[in-house]
Amino acid sequence: MADYKETFSQIDILILEDSKRDFELIKEQLFVAGFDMHISHVDNKPDFTEALQSKNFDIIISDFKLPGFDAFGALELCNKICPDTPFICVSGSIGEEKAIELLKIGAVDYVLKDRPERLPFALERALNEAREKQTRKMAEEKIKILSQAIEQSPVSVMITSSQGDIEYVNPKFLDVTGYTLEETIQKNPRILKSGNQDAIFYNNLWVTITSGNTWRGEFLNKKKNGEFFWESATISPVKNENGEIKHYLAVKEDITDQKLALQKLVDSEKYYRSILKTIPDPLFILDNYGCVIDYIADKKDLFYAPEVFIGKKLSDTLPEIETKHYEKVIQQAVETGELIEFPYSLSKKGKKYHFIGRLFAFGSDKIIAISTDITERVNNHLKIESLLEETNEQNARLRNFTQIVSHNLRSHTSNMLGVLKILELKRPQLFKDETIGMIHSAANSLNQTMAHLNEVLNINLTNQDKWTILNLKTTIDVALSSLKLLAQQERVELINEIDENAQLKSVPAYLESIALNLVSNGIRFRSRDRKSFVRISSEISRGYTMLKFEDNGLGIDLDRHKGKLFGMYKAFHSHKDSKGLGLFLTKTQVEAIRGKIEVESQIDKGTVFKIFLPYHEENQKTLSY
Repeated sequence: MADYKETFSQIDILILEDSKRDFELIKEQLFVAGFDMHISHVDNKPDFTEALQSKNFDIIISDFKLPGFDAFGALELCNKICPDTPFICVSGSIGEEKAIELLKIGAVDYVLKDRPERLPFALERALNEAREKQTRKMAEEKIKILSQAIEQSPVSVMITSSQGDIEYVNPKFLDVTGYTLEETIQKNPRILKSGNQDAIFYNNLWVTITSGNTWRGEFLNKKKNGEFFWESATISPVKNENGEIKHYLAVKEDITDQKLALQKLVDSEKYYRSILKTIPDPLFILDNYGCVIDYIADKKDLFYAPEVFIGKKLSDTLPEIETKHYEKVIQQAVETGELIEFPYSLSKKGKKYHFIGRLFAFGSDKIIAISTDITERVNNHLKIESLLEETNEQNARLRNFTQIVSHNLRSHTSNMLGVLKILELKRPQLFKDETIGMIHSAANSLNQTMAHLNEVLNINLTNQDKWTILNLKTTIDVALSSLKLLAQQERVELINEIDENAQLKSVPAYLESIALNLVSNGIRFRSRDRKSFVRISSEISRGYTMLKFEDNGLGIDLDRHKGKLFGMYKAFHSHKDSKGLGLFLTKTQVEAIRGKIEVESQIDKGTVFKIFLPYHEENQKTLSY
């Protein structure tokens, strides 16, 4: 006999039998057959009813005749309470007519008590049929759900034969096109063609899908009433189990409103552009990040050629001071919505030119900048001033230089922070924007830099007591925050792996400057052939606290350049921002805080700078190893 344990997991069986001897006989037959089972036994109608209501059984076995109750009554209860549970009747004697009647009203089989060996086979068949029935029911339910989803879909769905004849469309298709179902079925989708897309367009579509690939694109189609409409469509082949294409499925969304809105925007832009062309001075259109996206001017009136500034940030074109000035004014224009006027200067071939800039926000994400050349006016004014002021003004400027550094710049920084604080109080939601957050962080960094600058001017590096014990990770994070935007633009990941509790006794201004120089080099000289990163870590090495700056950029040819690596005005890669001062300053600052610097590098593999700084006992428990 078959091992039924291999076919079914444990099954729950309910047996309705008033004869204990017959119950034991049934139980023995199933046990010998090898079923893994749990049997519940009842011998009357109330207990039978309660059992059906309290638990789901896999199969029910019932005696035909019981006191005051029979198989017909039991089956009637099963049909009401658990209609999907198989019902087998076991009887000592049952006529053929009654057996057929039981089968008609829902019993799956009957077994005579004088042939008990047939029971396991009847039970196995009943369980298999029940399982198949449940599988079919689940599949039918899934098909029903999918059918309802397609029928109720907010996008058009069309299914064609492999020859392209329409076999199915959902209600949305009919609603969008205006055709009826009868006018659509067995027709070719070309009934929607508007004539505005050529044969090459449709040939490319057909070649794509007949090759077994998915086509995505836009149709300019025509409704039944002759009205044109745009659709964004995805068309995919539907294959059988042998990989043969039998149907094509098209899912399409009406995008007419989006297309009309876009065209309206284009027309509006053309209109305003024609008005702006009447302005005699060069006009530039920038985004909120200071990137020049367009201009309106004769090329002869431009200070820089268009290829120098189009698609680039102000920082890529203007000097650093003017860039910061411009970025501050952009922020003010966006925040106030008012016209902001400001002066600025640029140099070319040793000659200085002066301009008045006018900025105002245009829409929610554009800035219009108008530049007026006032060089002649300024030069005339300077000539007049030069007759009135001679060397006294220059001497005064020299005397006040320290005051400008220590007071005026700090005042501007405080003003900036004050403005940001007022803005945060009045419009706190703006500080959820990443760009505003970066501006806020940059302002705080600038304020801290001013404090460090005063500290550097006054500190006596030979006096160890004036050095500061600082959190190493936090100090590096401050430097990285200043480079976050640049790193995002250049797609370079900045990774600070320094332990959160790591400490170091040093001069914060120098340490931040060292980090800024090395990390910015890692960003500037990244490789465009792979995902770039700059990783900073720390450990105790050779009696020093070692800071390691690692990147996977272009690398340096140390065989050629190692001897002059830290020289002044030495550059090793062609880059517009490379002046050859960074590594010279870095080495000078490292040595000023009694440290040393080492470098390892491979061309097109990356570079590792190791900064060894004096180790202090108070750091011992905090640095990572």
